[in-house]
Amino acid sequence: MIATLSLSSLIAGGSLSYASMRNATRAAAYETWGGALLIIGLSLAGAGLTLFR
Repeated sequence: MIATLSLSSLIAGGSLSYASMRNATRAAAYETWGGALLIIGLSLAGAGLTLFR
């Protein structure tokens, strides 16, 4: 479950980061949310590593 949430968060963050290059009017908002989702996704991946010991 954690891996699924992490992967979906990383994909959504990457997509928003890519979309910020295409849409200049909302670039700041896309970069903010994309960065936050990437950090959340990496945090979830790190939390999931302890489960696979």
